[in-house]
Amino acid sequence: MKKIILFVVLVFNLDVFAQELSFDCEGIYTNPNTGVKSASTTKLDFDLGKLSGTRENDLGRITSFARVELTPGFLRGFEVYDWSPAKDPHETVFIDRNTLESKVNGAIGKCKIVKRNEERKF
Repeated sequence: MKKIILFVVLVFNLDVFAQELSFDCEGIYTNPNTGVKSASTTKLDFDLGKLSGTRENDLGRITSFARVELTPGFLRGFEVYDWSPAKDPHETVFIDRNTLESKVNGAIGKCKIVKRNEERKF
């Protein structure tokens, strides 16, 4: 019995069941101060086994999510802008899992699932 429990613990610790999922998202960002609209493209990569991921913006800047939430209805990513103890992570990514409609860093649009290079870092 101990061998079976040890085997199960090892299997789950090796992330054998981890699933990676990548999106290319396009949206329109409206500047709240000026009302000027601009196009936005973002690359998102998630490791659903570890509930982690990254976001790459138009300029190639990559940031890691502080927290990822996955439910039957949506996928959300949270980032921390200020690492002081009083600051909570802010939601920067929301993807509807049924329609793939999204809000990514303020840009409202849609995402598509893509296959990405397997060397991505999470």
